[in-house]
Amino acid sequence: MADNPHRISLSAAWEPPLDPARPVWVRRFGRPAGLGDQGRGAHPAAGPRVVLVVAGDAVAVVLNGIPLAVEPPASQEHEPPASQEHEPPASQEHEPPASQEHEPPACQRHDITQLIAARNELRLTSAVVGRVVGNPARHGRIDLPEAVGRVWLEIVADGATGSA
Repeated sequence: MADNPHRISLSAAWEPPLDPARPVWVRRFGRPAGLGDQGRGAHPAAGPRVVLVVAGDAVAVVLNGIPLAVEPPASQEHEPPASQEHEPPASQEHEPPASQEHEPPACQRHDITQLIAARNELRLTSAVVGRVVGNPARHGRIDLPEAVGRVWLEIVADGATGSA
């Protein structure tokens, strides 16, 4: 695996909030290919790491029922921890569009290697409250609006530094 992380975008197929006053977005996804038996119960140092990156004003991130973060909205001044700094990878495969290739400073990064399962449910509570605009053409699912943020997975080679 290359030194740069492999990005997998989670921008599409989100279930929009049912209640505009409580903006919880839901995204289901499978275990990324090539991880083998990695995940719940696997040895933490075995194989590549899986990092969930949430760029935007998320106030809560929950994966498979486990809270990952509760952050103040971006409207409140705060600095992201130094461990969240990251250079975007040079590879273009599975990356956000070129107009979004630079990671904004308000990114939350979560090593989810030990939490990843064969089937996963990600719940993102947004600081953006209001009516959802989109076309739920895919079984009631829409793309995550840019106002809410961007979400992707990074598969980071074992022993790589600076991303996880």
